[in-house]
Amino acid sequence: PVVCDSTREEDVAALFERVRKEQAGRLDVLVNSAFSAVTTLSKEIGVPFWESETSLWDQVNNAGLRGNYFCTVHAARLMVPAGRGLIVIVSSPGGLRYMFDVPYGVGKAACDRMAADCGVELRPFGVACVSLWPGLVRTELVVQQAEDTKKLFK
Repeated sequence: PVVCDSTREEDVAALFERVRKEQAGRLDVLVNSAFSAVTTLSKEIGVPFWESETSLWDQVNNAGLRGNYFCTVHAARLMVPAGRGLIVIVSSPGGLRYMFDVPYGVGKAACDRMAADCGVELRPFGVACVSLWPGLVRTELVVQQAEDTKKLFK
């Protein structure tokens, strides 16, 4: 396994340098799916933004938005010279309508915009960038949060 904190550009740069060396500079697909605020969001549901800590912004958007940008930049540096590639940014309908809270919605809208704008700049080089809305994804953390929520209502 490779450990990479997507919020630290030096970690991301090291990861993509490793990919460059181990894969002879070839990267076909990048899926940006990092998100670090599942637990935070479940605690903040129903709390108006003005009553939340402003640190919520970074908790929600550092991995999901900032990290996506770092990874997209470094992936494009491998894909553009190759003349092909696909970058997927996992997002949510929360970028289009209210879901969870203000930082989440703004972050997801920014992810969607980033995918669209990166796609425009990458298209002439044979690289596509798209936003994907998979809905709720069954991960260990999401399952645990659902179980904890059920316990609250028993």
